[in-house]
Amino acid sequence: MNSSLLNSKSWKCEAFEPQPIPETIWPILAKLDLKPLTNFQGVDITDAQETRLPLMEGCLLAFYTDKIEKLSVGFSVFMKRMAMTPLMIAPNDDYDFPMFSAEFVENPGGVHFLVDMHPLRDLVIDSWYREKYLDPVDPIWKEYQDVQSEINPLPWYRSFLSPYSLGGRHKVEGSDRSGLLRVVECLVKYLEYYVDHVIPNAEPIKDPQAKEFVIKKKKAIREIYQTKDPGAGPLVKVLGVELAKKHLHALF
Repeated sequence: MNSSLLNSKSWKCEAFEPQPIPETIWPILAKLDLKPLTNFQGVDITDAQETRLPLMEGCLLAFYTDKIEKLSVGFSVFMKRMAMTPLMIAPNDDYDFPMFSAEFVENPGGVHFLVDMHPLRDLVIDSWYREKYLDPVDPIWKEYQDVQSEINPLPWYRSFLSPYSLGGRHKVEGSDRSGLLRVVECLVKYLEYYVDHVIPNAEPIKDPQAKEFVIKKKKAIREIYQTKDPGAGPLVKVLGVELAKKHLHALF
């Protein structure tokens, strides 16, 4: 699998120069012992690795580790005017650490971004889970409140957020895109915390009932993303139904 595809300059975006998100986050992800994932749940996802079409070009790569069931990261340019970097990380069935979810969508007028660690336990009943995995990110969450510019309007998305989600829309003034660096910093801080602290401290689930709940919730979150994500419709129009399904399966 060619990780060199994860470079914002490898794909044509004529309207502006995108933030180098792939090049910025790859060194963090490379700390993990990543192995290429070409088949997920019986579906061959290699067709999603590289796309070169008139309306869309980019890459979507998937990996796994001894704790991670699937890590998906990509970079795509739509109509040479919109650049998108998605990142999803989910534990395998033996672990219950939160799912990492981030999206950085940039266009000539600015950026829309989301970042969160979706809990796979009940945070009221299992308060230890929040204290172990989520509460340590509180200083970062407070530091970057200035990038929290809106409440996500999608109720299905809000339903599985942690107390520390961040997101919003940020406009640029003219050709000056330097203000977006603050958003990039936020994404990097969250990812560094997740890779350096959440994953290393994760331990296998011991309680069979808890394990059943975690697997069920993880599956439900994936299915919601695959069926309700706003990007699914445009993806079908550009790629066709079958290839779009593979992209969504590879990502979520």
